[in-house]
Amino acid sequence: MRTIPFRQELARHRQEAADLARQELYGLMLRSVSVISDAMDDPHPAIRLRAARYALSFGAQFSEADRIQSNLRKLEQAIPAWVNRRPVS
Repeated sequence: MRTIPFRQELARHRQEAADLARQELYGLMLRSVSVISDAMDDPHPAIRLRAARYALSFGAQFSEADRIQSNLRKLEQAIPAWVNRRPVS
């Protein structure tokens, strides 16, 4: 039986812990959206306004993150062609 070096095993456990934390955060984000949605129906205008500001702010952040991710994907797809290009004589 082959033994896995300690550092590799530690890195695997750290990655698993990070994955679990990420999943928990995604779940909390969904709950947060529900709370903001409920607050937007609150009878108090100040609470509705604050919820609307949060929703707009988070929406803008997600939109920007999607744009960055799309650009990154395009760059990653272009790298092989750029690396294999032939110099112009």
